[in-house]
Amino acid sequence: MAVELNIPPPPETGLPAGVSASAMRDLGVRAEYEAALNTNQKHAKNAIYQHRLRESESRVENALKALVTKAAPRQLKQMNVSLYRSKLSAQRKMQVAAILTSAAIVEK
Repeated sequence: MAVELNIPPPPETGLPAGVSASAMRDLGVRAEYEAALNTNQKHAKNAIYQHRLRESESRVENALKALVTKAAPRQLKQMNVSLYRSKLSAQRKMQVAAILTSAAIVEK
C-alpha cells in the first residue's frame, strides 16, 4: 500500500480527506477511519525506515570500495574469507564479492 498524504474518510461522512477523526459522530465510522489513519502511519514509518536503510547501504558500499582500493592482496584474501564465513544472505555476499573482485582487478 502506498503512503497517502491525506486519508479520505468513509464516503458516508461527506467530510474531506485529512479531517480529524473527532469530527465524526458515528463511532463505528470513526473507528474505521482511525484504523485507516494508523495503517497509513505505519506505512509511512516503514517507508522512512526503508529509505534510511538504502542510504546507509550506499554509504557502506562507498566506504568498502574506498577501503578495498587501498588493501593489499593478502588483506583482500582475508576479506573474502571473512565474507564467506559471514551470515550475510547469498545475494548480499555476491554484491560484496563483486566489490572485492573489482578491487583485485584494478590492482593488477
